[in-house]
Amino acid sequence: MLNVVDKDMKEYLEKLDALDAGPERHEMMKPLLMWPGCLIQAIDYLHEVKIKRKNLEPTRILEQGGRVLITDFGIAKDHYVSD
Repeated sequence: MLNVVDKDMKEYLEKLDALDAGPERHEMMKPLLMWPGCLIQAIDYLHEVKIKRKNLEPTRILEQGGRVLITDFGIAKDHYVSD
């Protein structure tokens, strides 16, 4: 998966932290304003289809051209409860 994405969230935040105030840092900050909403929508969708995602951390959140992707569902589980 990392071959088709730009970087994971941990790498993105580390790069951002290394930058001094200026236009490059300002441009990198812009996507961070949208990403929380994207993550909330993605997790909400997973819950709608009865998948419970465990252990979500920055290395499992990927960035590709400004889009946010969640990866590594090895410990995700179906949390479907029959009525």
